[in-house]
Parts: sequence; C-alpha cells; structure tokens
Amino acid sequence: MHTPGNLDTVKEAMKADLEKAAQAEKAEIAADKSLTEAERKEKENAVDTKKAEEEAKITAAENADKVAEAKTAGEAAVKAVHTPGNLDTVKEAAKADLEKATQAEKKQKSRRDKSLTEAERKEKENAVDTKKAEEEAKITATEKR
Repeated sequence: MHTPGNLDTVKEAMKADLEKAAQAEKAEIAADKSLTEAERKEKENAVDTKKAEEEAKITAAENADKVAEAKTAGEAAVKAVHTPGNLDTVKEAAKADLEKATQAEKKQKSRRDKSLTEAERKEKENAVDTKKAEEEAKITATEKR
C-alpha cells in the first residue's frame, strides 16, 4: 500500500540543505583575506539574495523531483557567489598606497619645515623610508587563510 509523502516536508528539508550551503559559502567569504570588508559584506549579501531566490523556486516546485532539481540548482547558484580575489593584486595596491603616503609625508613634513637642517631633513626622510620598509614587509607577509 502506498503512503503519500508530504511535499511541504520535502521542501522544508531542501530549504534546510540550501541554508547549509549558504552558511558554508559565507564561511568561505569570511576566510578570504583577498577581500576588503566592504567586498566581504557585499558578497555575503549576495549569498542571502541568491538563497532567497532559490528558496522561492523550491517553494514553487509542484513535485518532489522538481523540488530536488531546484535544491541542486540553488546550491550551485549559492556556491557560485564567492569568487576569490587575488591577494597579490591587493598587496600591490596596498604597497602603491603606502608609497604615495610616504612621498606625501616626505614632501609635507620634511621639505616644507624650514626649521630643519639638511642633516635633520635627511634623518627624517630616512625614518620615513625605514617605516615604509617595515610596513611593506607586513604587507608581503600577509597570507591567505
């Protein structure tokens, strides 16, 4: 004797699986050091949006096969949201910003300060260069998790 299943129960189970996929995707995004905080938030919001879209497809499915198809497609869509950034590109941009800041510091502080002797000016510029080198080393040492 056949006992019919409950389609709503199947849909809820599939939505729970989709939620697990969304949480896994968010964990990947959170661990990606090549993303800025703003990019991370943007991608996490995109996961939530995609999950909601895919849940609606599960809700609209008229039979268990369509629910399963919607769940599989939904998981793939959620997993496709995160595309890792390129940490080397991020490092190079940070180093370029550091170089701009170094040049601005030298120009503003050292060259415009008329109370400094040439030797004092050189000493201050060398201190800026030393600090820049320390900060560049920190940038270079940053690794992916």
